[in-house]
Amino acid sequence: MAADLISSIYAHALIPSAMPLLMARLGQLFGAHSSFMFTSHSAVEPEAILLGQNMDPGHVDGFRHYWHQEDVWAQEAGRRGMMRRNVVVRGSELVPLGDLQRSRFYNEFGRDCGMGSMLGSVLFDGRESGDLPFTNLCWYRAAGHEDFEADATRRLRRLLPHLQRAVHTAREVNALRNEVAVERLAAGMPGVAWLLLDGAGRILRSNALAATALTRDNQLFNTVGNRLLRLGERSAPPLAEALSFCSSSGVVQRMLVCTAGQQLIKGTLTRLPAEAPTALGQFAQPRLLLMLHLPRDDSREIVALAAELYGYTQAEQDVLQLLLEGLSVEQIALRRSSSVSTIRTQVQGLLAKGGCARQVDLISKLSRLAG
Repeated sequence: MAADLISSIYAHALIPSAMPLLMARLGQLFGAHSSFMFTSHSAVEPEAILLGQNMDPGHVDGFRHYWHQEDVWAQEAGRRGMMRRNVVVRGSELVPLGDLQRSRFYNEFGRDCGMGSMLGSVLFDGRESGDLPFTNLCWYRAAGHEDFEADATRRLRRLLPHLQRAVHTAREVNALRNEVAVERLAAGMPGVAWLLLDGAGRILRSNALAATALTRDNQLFNTVGNRLLRLGERSAPPLAEALSFCSSSGVVQRMLVCTAGQQLIKGTLTRLPAEAPTALGQFAQPRLLLMLHLPRDDSREIVALAAELYGYTQAEQDVLQLLLEGLSVEQIALRRSSSVSTIRTQVQGLLAKGGCARQVDLISKLSRLAG
């Protein structure tokens, strides 16, 4: 095996957006016309990759959104238990040519995409350390051309360990580049809660302030699973609109978030610097950094001063702390495993000792204690 080919594999790994060029070079070795690299088609996989080499972008999107489900080669490999790391196989070993040509996958998609025959490999099967998703790398010859030779499978099998290390390295390079960009943008900004998101709003990373907000019932981040759906009670612009605009334009989007307690929080949404795009897109989806400038939390200082001034009991101080965090009486009761009537009695005690008739008046009065 030529040393320059091995060197080329690792050199391309250091420039992830050049990965289609590597796929093309290996395609020349195998006599292929095009190729695909794709990870597991999972809605929760934040680092999913779908790269096409010498393929129309519309076909790449078609495979991403639907046709991967109809891939007869993948279906048969799955039935045979061959979707395992280090498997190398020709499509004709899975599905006879006649069966392929009678399939809906071939007639409505594969033939126009140049998928007359296939040489496929499983780089990772999802059971490796480092959270590597299931990853396939396949090459294709157009209809009317000879099938891949058995020698191509032997060559690919020898190259597989190098390709696995290269893809692993490319993912690490992407992650490192994102970390550097985040640190550069968020450095020296205390009181900022930040989330690293993909274009669909999935949360990839967060700092301590944001992680605390995500685990507390403060209604700043509204999520389902690991996906951010909404900011606060509402935001301007709405989160989905901001994600779409920032992903496509790269323009920094200023955000204004209104919480359930009618508190206004300013923030920004920034697309991280990316490598120059390849002809068919980037190695990874755009990464967006959401930074929210949280107001200074003086609540503990306020509670301590109020307790000294008004003689609040420890239970009343605990309830006051949660009121200052924006929780409702019902949420406080749930948090403290108490009845709603007990919490209401304690709130009445806070109001009476503080000389206020309404909860909003007490919070306003106490907030002035911290200046």
